[in-house]
Amino acid sequence: MLSTVKKKPTSLSPDLLTEDQHLAIDRLYGHDETFLIADMGAGKTIIALTALQELIQDGILNTVVVFAPLKVCEEQWRQEAAAWKHIILDVTFCTGTPAERVAIVEGCTRGVLLVNFDIMAWFCDTFPKFGDGLLIDELSKLKAGGKGFKRLRRTLDHYKWRAGMTGTPVAEDFEGLFYQVLAIDCGKALGRNKTKYLERHFSPDYNGYDWTLHDGEGIVRAVHHLIHTVPDYTHELPPLNVMPLVVEMNEAGRKAYDAFAKDLTIELGGHTQVADSPAVLSGKLQQLASGAIYVYDEWEEKIGVERLHNVKVEKCQQLVATLNEPVVIAYWYQHELERLVEAFPEAVNLSESGAMQRWNNGEIDILLVQPQSCSHGIQLQFGGCKLIFVGLVWSNDISTQMVRRLWRRGQTEPVDVWEIVSKGTVDEDMIDRVAGKKHWNAALHKMLAPAP
Repeated sequence: MLSTVKKKPTSLSPDLLTEDQHLAIDRLYGHDETFLIADMGAGKTIIALTALQELIQDGILNTVVVFAPLKVCEEQWRQEAAAWKHIILDVTFCTGTPAERVAIVEGCTRGVLLVNFDIMAWFCDTFPKFGDGLLIDELSKLKAGGKGFKRLRRTLDHYKWRAGMTGTPVAEDFEGLFYQVLAIDCGKALGRNKTKYLERHFSPDYNGYDWTLHDGEGIVRAVHHLIHTVPDYTHELPPLNVMPLVVEMNEAGRKAYDAFAKDLTIELGGHTQVADSPAVLSGKLQQLASGAIYVYDEWEEKIGVERLHNVKVEKCQQLVATLNEPVVIAYWYQHELERLVEAFPEAVNLSESGAMQRWNNGEIDILLVQPQSCSHGIQLQFGGCKLIFVGLVWSNDISTQMVRRLWRRGQTEPVDVWEIVSKGTVDEDMIDRVAGKKHWNAALHKMLAPAP
């Protein structure tokens, strides 16, 4: 397989910043509360770095805490800071053992401190009044029900400057907008009670579990003053082609799938597998559609993997052989990864140290990725333009973000995406559900657009 080297520039001039990016920088500099919505690849990180540098140099802020997913902290922020000539800001990553992290925080007296979401609770408990600015990168990924956000809520009032950034604020629904806005304005626009927010702007079903949006315009009116949107630039990009690739399971796979879907139970590996809830059933059917399933004993201990078919991986092999160029392959389950490694022993996993840089340097022909762990903050546009989903994704946010690792600024070739779908399975429901959610972000942008 031949790799085309498309190296990323290593020293970028501020002259490359666009007018839209300068407007976003001005917004962050001039307002204490900002919800920055910018499409994937629009340059959110360099926008934020430039604004924070100016705020700190001018004495408006002293130290800004940036919460973000782990890989965004590890790679995106520090790489962007190093890549642009005008950024001389100190960017410190809080990592290591608790004792090492304490020393790092105490040594960060001015500049930006990067803290990943996984240790947010620890940080807020240990340093509840550290810094005077707060920025949450990939705001839509912040889990409102998690202990990290619960701790952060107690400290929000401490920060005199707060901002959040995301490219997909309502990728799943408008309900999730509540906590994103709360993190920025401490509840002034939408209140501090989620139930009251739902009662004002949504209609419940008969049991009060599912809510249907009926007042999106009211939500947008309430938060409009917080939001700054960087205009969509995707019309400037090469074409994006998303194509389903349907495969038929073999007889053993079909028989096992249909039996489990009907009876909610199946015998595998000498053990009875049971789906005791719709969520468990969906997950197990998704595994079967992909070719294998985890087997548990009667004490619910995982004891192995039962393989039933390999049609998805085989179809992936056939497709890769025809491409003759670098390709990203997305998997969801560990047993999918294991079979892909067997099929492509030369493949490199994105989780390996330095894999992203090697891919972008044209040194890797097959890159294996887990979308949930790498969909935000990862740039893969310089290493190739082909993506294959062997493992499909329920989440529109994760699916869209994964595609946008390739289809973003810097990509010079049409991007082709294949979704390998097992016919007559939950795979088809997953494709339909993601497609059905794609209108939410478009609806929000339409509501935010000024009247003609």
